Amino acid sequence: MPVPRSAKYIGRDVIKERRERLLSQAQTLWNRDGLTAVGVLMGERLDMGVLENILDGFDSAPPRRRIAKSNGRPTRLDEQGADDEDIALAALKDLSLVFKGLYTALRTGKLQKLKLTMDRCIGVVHERWGGITQWLIYCARNVVPGDTGYNWDRVIDSCTWILEPILFYADDDPVTHDLVARPPTIDFVFCLLRITDPGTERPATHKSYPNSLCSIAKVFAMSVMSTTGHYIQSHLNEKSPHTRRDVVRSIVRRIQDVSATPRHTPDDMSRVSCDLLNLIPGACIILTRRGPGEAYGVSDVLFEGARALSCAMEDVSFKNSALPDYLTLDAGINQLVSLATWPRTPPRAMERLFEAGIIPCIIRSLPHTNRSDPRHRGIEEPAYHLLPFLTDSRIFSAVKTGGADLEPLMKELERYPKSKVAVVEPIYNAYSLALRCCKSAFQDRKSPIEMCYNLNHEVPREGSRDCTTLKTCSVCRVVFYCSEVCQREDWAAFHSEECTRGAERWRPRLTVAGVTERLERDRLMILEALANRFLPPPTEIVRRGSGGIQNASEDSSVRIHTFDLAGGLYQSIATGEASPPKRFVEYESMTLPSYFQKYEDVLGDRTRARLSRCAEDIKHKHESTLLVAGTFTAHKVCICICAKMVYNPDSEVGERYRVVWHACSILCLPLWLFGI
Repeated sequence: MPVPRSAKYIGRDVIKERRERLLSQAQTLWNRDGLTAVGVLMGERLDMGVLENILDGFDSAPPRRRIAKSNGRPTRLDEQGADDEDIALAALKDLSLVFKGLYTALRTGKLQKLKLTMDRCIGVVHERWGGITQWLIYCARNVVPGDTGYNWDRVIDSCTWILEPILFYADDDPVTHDLVARPPTIDFVFCLLRITDPGTERPATHKSYPNSLCSIAKVFAMSVMSTTGHYIQSHLNEKSPHTRRDVVRSIVRRIQDVSATPRHTPDDMSRVSCDLLNLIPGACIILTRRGPGEAYGVSDVLFEGARALSCAMEDVSFKNSALPDYLTLDAGINQLVSLATWPRTPPRAMERLFEAGIIPCIIRSLPHTNRSDPRHRGIEEPAYHLLPFLTDSRIFSAVKTGGADLEPLMKELERYPKSKVAVVEPIYNAYSLALRCCKSAFQDRKSPIEMCYNLNHEVPREGSRDCTTLKTCSVCRVVFYCSEVCQREDWAAFHSEECTRGAERWRPRLTVAGVTERLERDRLMILEALANRFLPPPTEIVRRGSGGIQNASEDSSVRIHTFDLAGGLYQSIATGEASPPKRFVEYESMTLPSYFQKYEDVLGDRTRARLSRCAEDIKHKHESTLLVAGTFTAHKVCICICAKMVYNPDSEVGERYRVVWHACSILCLPLWLFGI
């Protein structure tokens, strides 16, 4: 005679039968009518008892499995572990069908009352999320692509189908927000990114959307680009350095893998664009939110991201490939430029952005600007934002590597309507001028430039050699000279009065910020190139009366010619609003007192005093000497360089104005300009 079972077990059997019946109907509907019909069925038939029965399959802890070194596959389980795994995989399959059906029906705009059912389901899942995520992570780590013992695509489908609705509603619902912010959820996303195919060593891809190469990229983007994205970076910062590098390396490898995908048809291009849109902005956001001193992976993300977008636009130009989704270009370029100009980004990382061809990519992308779509931030602003950084010789070398010949690019754009080309012309003109000035300063220059703070420095001789080792004041370490003779002269004439021991830490701080002697030299060479390109001879300036020298009072007789190449960054401090530049350089001629007043925040006492002393000397040599100043930017500092230049009409064109003295002031910019 059979032993009678308790009501508890009878109830479980009833619920189990209801579960099997409901899921069987759902599977039939899915095969016949699609996932929307499954969502409608769940809204009508699903009760929380059935959902609890599904979640019971995650109660047991995942078994421990080791990865065999020989083939990269998990080792076999014992009988108990295999049973627990089968039960959990069945629960994973059923739970994913419930979530995917409801989510699909809601996304299609049908039966919004299903949102109530979805909220109840997420509430039940919230209570048992710890056990669920254990199995999600287990599957991501142990279910290997190509393993005949598992249907890997189906398992990853189930994992992503459970997570996607939770990520989608995280911005609006506090319960789902809490689920996404939990460390196990973030660990699962990291595990997905790091999955590789043991046969090819390439990142494992799983396609569950017709317009995407891999759903893993979409899950990553949804998790990073939501309001919960900062939790991902915070959790990543708590990991070991090895894990952080591994996660960033995985993202870079996925970008490389997507960019190497053949794009033979418009559908191919659409899928590549979709995945790049998911990977590049997300990677930039993660790296922008990193902690101080954490720069690993920035160069790789900038280079691979820019190269991927640049290659896509080259295919459009030369292979008549389909145009990538503009949202991909818009988001990708904006995030790449934002990361490159971030104050904590190392200078070498920005060079990598230019080496990858970001300028040709921007020029080719501009005609496709869609100003009517509110989702698009526009490409013009990041294009202008990069202009001030071209005044660095290393950046210019990187630009030449990535493509500095803009004339062929404009010829490519002739096939577009004039209204679209008109968007490109102002930016094209700004870059053309910038590159011509950089070429004159860094490439065409026939004689070296000498740097010296000595007010009585002699006019450099034609063909004089460059000073590779400057003599720096051993007390303040702020000023430097071309020789010991100039150092002694300036000490006797001026520097002994201004030198203070309190400034001895200033130069090391500037070096940490990237302001080195090379950087000053580069800006000084640009300033000299601008003077030779735009300024007429001093006698012509006097004749035109632009300086007002003949009729001016004694105090305002000397004028200073200023070139602003900081892109309006200095003016942004005064207005309180950061705005991108609209051209490469702004020119203005003003009296010295007006210059002191306008740039009082960036000009130090030393520079003011030296300029005033230099102006006294120029009053008597105004027919051959000018005061010229330039305002530059380099990451988080504003640099003001003032120089005395002499004019030699017998020199070659482009070298008639030469620097004989200069002074430099630095202003550390407020972090609010960078959104910090």
